Amino acid sequence: MDNFDLKKYLAEGKLFEQESYKKVEDDAQDGTFYVSGYDMENKRDIEDYYVDLNYGKYKSATQELLDLAMEQGHEYESVEDYYEYVEAFENDLKDYAEGEEVPDWKMNDLALEYGTDYSQFYGEEDEDEDEDEDEDY
Repeated sequence: MDNFDLKKYLAEGKLFEQESYKKVEDDAQDGTFYVSGYDMENKRDIEDYYVDLNYGKYKSATQELLDLAMEQGHEYESVEDYYEYVEAFENDLKDYAEGEEVPDWKMNDLALEYGTDYSQFYGEEDEDEDEDEDEDY
């Protein structure tokens, strides 16, 4: 991860001080995420696109999950919420070296953090289908 320690930055509160993200007009570039929530501190609704300036430092599997969430229209409640997902993905994928293929079941499990069945993207089949195929033999 090119010496970028997300957990350390989050713990020290530096991530937001150093502006590791910026507001953008649309979702045209890699690392873009959408926030739709309420800013308690400033007492206003948020409906903005942001780009994660550290996106290129994450594992490719984390990037894939973040891209999938964006494609599927996932909305984060806050910028902090987005970075909590990033941290969780990076932590869950720490046992896989960059470039090492992450099993479909693992990617599907992680994608389910967004609350939808992503098996169509990661090759998981329903157990019922597997059982039917076994019976045919």
